Amino acid sequence: MKKTLVDNFVKAGEAGMLTENAISGVAKGLGVSNEAAKDMLIAKELEKSASAGILTEKQISKLTEKYGIPKDKVQEIYIRI
Repeated sequence: MKKTLVDNFVKAGEAGMLTENAISGVAKGLGVSNEAAKDMLIAKELEKSASAGILTEKQISKLTEKYGIPKDKVQEIYIRI
């Protein structure tokens, strides 16, 4: 059940179809904070972006804009994956 929730959550995030309310609902369902849920989305997108090679500044900028987070936060998540 949770795997399906996470998979659909990631797909919706990649498509840019998530609202703060949706993130909050999924976070609650997973038993994590909103920030942790958002970090999970960013980590999945970083994994896909980096799978072809080194992460570029353009890719980082795209994620900072998409999720409204600072560049250093994206880099911090990238280091953890």
